[in-house]
Amino acid sequence: MAKLGTIIADFRTALATKMSIGATTGTLQSATDDDGVALPAGRYFFTIDGDNSQKEHISCELNGTDLTSIKSVSRQGVETSGTVREHRVGASVVITNFAHIKYLNDIVKGDSSSGENTFIIGDGENTDKSIIFDAGESSDKNPSLKYDSNNNQIIYRRYGEDSFVQIPLSLRGTYADYASLPTEASNGDIAVTDDDHKLYVYDSDTTTWVLSGGSSGAGTMYKTVKYGTEADGDDNKTFTLNNGSWPDEKFLLVYKNGILMENDADGDYTIIDSNTIEFNYEVKDTDKIVMIVVSVDLYNPAWNNVTEDILPDEDNLRDLGSSSKTFAELHLKTADGFNQATATPTASKIPIADGSGKLDNGWVSLDVYGDGSDGDVTISSNTSLSRDMYYNNLIVNSGVTLNPNGYRIFVKNTLTNNGTIARNGNNGSNGSTSEIGYIGSGPGGGGGGAGSSGGIVLIIAKNIINNGAIQSNGGKGGNGSAGGNGGPNDSGTIQEGRAGGNGGAALPAGSIPGGVAGGNGARGAHGVSSGETTGNNGNKSTNDTTQVNSIGALTGEVSSKSGDGGASGGSTGYAGGSGADGGTPSTATAPMVKPWFMNNFVELFFFTPNSNDPVWYTSSVRSNGGNGGASGGNTHENNNGNNGGGGGGAGGTGGSGGVLIIVNKSLENNGVIEAKGGQGGSGGAGGAGRTNSGGLPGQAGEAGEDGNPGADGIVYLISC
Repeated sequence: MAKLGTIIADFRTALATKMSIGATTGTLQSATDDDGVALPAGRYFFTIDGDNSQKEHISCELNGTDLTSIKSVSRQGVETSGTVREHRVGASVVITNFAHIKYLNDIVKGDSSSGENTFIIGDGENTDKSIIFDAGESSDKNPSLKYDSNNNQIIYRRYGEDSFVQIPLSLRGTYADYASLPTEASNGDIAVTDDDHKLYVYDSDTTTWVLSGGSSGAGTMYKTVKYGTEADGDDNKTFTLNNGSWPDEKFLLVYKNGILMENDADGDYTIIDSNTIEFNYEVKDTDKIVMIVVSVDLYNPAWNNVTEDILPDEDNLRDLGSSSKTFAELHLKTADGFNQATATPTASKIPIADGSGKLDNGWVSLDVYGDGSDGDVTISSNTSLSRDMYYNNLIVNSGVTLNPNGYRIFVKNTLTNNGTIARNGNNGSNGSTSEIGYIGSGPGGGGGGAGSSGGIVLIIAKNIINNGAIQSNGGKGGNGSAGGNGGPNDSGTIQEGRAGGNGGAALPAGSIPGGVAGGNGARGAHGVSSGETTGNNGNKSTNDTTQVNSIGALTGEVSSKSGDGGASGGSTGYAGGSGADGGTPSTATAPMVKPWFMNNFVELFFFTPNSNDPVWYTSSVRSNGGNGGASGGNTHENNNGNNGGGGGGAGGTGGSGGVLIIVNKSLENNGVIEAKGGQGGSGGAGGAGRTNSGGLPGQAGEAGEDGNPGADGIVYLISC
C-alpha cells in the first residue's frame, strides 16, 4: 500500500557519501531547510542528479541526515529496492512532488496498475486517527469518524455532539461453519454460520468467536428460503420454517424478493403459529420468500431501555450469561418475581423468608457430623481417646469400653455401639482400718471418700445404633471403716480415730471440661482413757468450694451431719455414735428433643457457655465423704473401767452424674443411655466393747450409716 511522504518547500542539498548501484542507505550533507529548521523524521521522495543523465527518483526514510529503506521510483511510479544508478559525492538532492501526485492520482482514479489503490492515513503508529467532515460546526462538534486505538474499533460523532460513541453493530457476514470464521476481527463483531444457524460474537480478550448467549442453544439464527411454488399445500400463501421457531413475532423478519414484508391483517402476511406464516395474497411462483429468526435480542444498554419482554425461542433451553461472561448484579422488585424462589423447602429452589420473616427449618441441614477424616474404625479393645475424633463409621465391639476422656466424638455416617461408651466418675476409697494405740475406749471408724462426678460425653453422629451402654455416671462412694474395739486400761497410747478414705479423683479436661473430685472421708474420733465416761464426737466431713464449669445437676450444697459422741459412763461404758449420711440428690433435667435456637446449637458444637441461653452444662459442688464415727465411753471402777467400742464410719456419698449430649439425625436405642448419680458407700460396723474388771461389760459401737447416692446428671438427645 502506498504511503505519502513529507513535503518541504524549496529544500535542496547534496550527497555526503557516494551511492553505488543497489544502495539502500545514504547520507545527506544537510537536513535543514532555508529557514534553518531541521527536517522532521519520516518518509520522503527525492530526485538525485536531477541536472544530468544520472537523474533518479527515490523514496526513503529520513532521520537526521541518514537515508534508509531507499527505493528507486520509476517514471511510472513503480518502486524497487535500492538505487538503479550510481551517484557521486556532491550529487544534487531535491524534494520531488512527482511521487505524491502520482499516488494521489492513482487513488482517485482507482487505477491499480501500480498495485497501489488504498489510501493510508497515519504515520504507522497505533494511535487515534480521525476524519472530520466540515458541516459548519466548531471543530469539536463536526461529524467525525475516529479510530479508537485502545479498543481497536471505529467510533463516530454526530453533528452538534461533542462525544464519540461505538458503532452499534459490526456485521461480518455469513460463513460456512465455525472453522471458516475470520481470524482477524474486532471486539463485538458479529458473524453467522450456515451449517448450524448460530450467531457468534468476537471476544478480543480471548481472541475467539463466542456463541451469543453462551450456551449450546443460544445465539441461534434460523433462515428459510422458499419460492412461491414451495408454499405449503401449493397455495402460494402459506410458508413454514424448515427448522426452529420464534417465541414472539418481534424475532421474525420476512422478505419477498429482498423487500421487508409487513405483519398485519391489512399488510402482507399474518402469523399462524410459532413457525408458520400466511400471506394475505397469493405470491408468484417465482417470488423468493426469505424467513429469518434470531433467537436472542441484540440489546445494547446504550440504545435505550428494554420496553418489552425478553423471551427465548424455546422453553428451558437458553441461558442468561455464561460461565465466562457473567452479570455483575440482578435487581428485582421482589423475590416473588423470581419464580425459582420459594418459602417452602423444595429441591433446586432458592429459599426466601416466609410471611413472618423467618426461614423454614427444613431449608437448613448443618453438616455437623464431621468430615470422616479418621476413616472407618472398629474399637476391639478398651480405648481412651487423646483428641477429638472424626470417624466416617464407628463400631464399638461387645465387651469393650471406649472412654471419650474429655474429647468429642464425631461420626459422619453411622455409630454402632455394641459395647460401652462411658466417662464415669472415679470411686471414693474406703475408710482406713489401720490401728494406732491400744488402750482406752474404741476409736471411731473413718468415713468413706465420696465418688467424683461423671464427665461430659459429647457424641455427634448422623446415625446411631446403640445396643450397649452410653454412660456418664458418678463414681461410687467409699465404704466407712469399722469402729475400733474397746481396749485395756493399761498405761500406753490411747487409740486414735481411723482415717477417712480419699474422694474419687477429678476427671481431667480435654477439648471439653472434666469432672469434679469427690470429698474426702472424715477421720473417726479418738478413744477416751479411764475415767472419761463420755466418748468424743465424730469428725464432720467438710464440703469443698464450687467447681466452675464442671458438671452435674446438684441444686444445693451436699452436707453430712457429724456423728454423735459416746454416751456418758456410769457403771457401764457406752458406744460412740455412728457416722452421718450424705446430702439429698436433686432431680435430673428432662431431655430436649431439639435445641431451642440456632445459636444454641452452635454453642453446643463449640461447647461455649452463654448465660443468656439454655444451660448445656452446669456448675456443681463436690459430694461429701462420710463422717467419722464417735469413740466409745469408759466406766471408772478403781481404774479398771470397761471400754465401749467405737462407732463405724459413714459411707461416702456417690458422685453426681455427668452430662450426656447426643446429637443425631436418627437414633435406634436398644440399650442404655444414662447419667446416674453414683452409689453411696456402706457404713462401717461398730467396734466391740471390752470388760476389763468386774461389772457390766463395755457396749459395742453403733454401725455407721450408708452414704447417699449422688445426684443424677443431665441427658440431652438432640435430633437435627
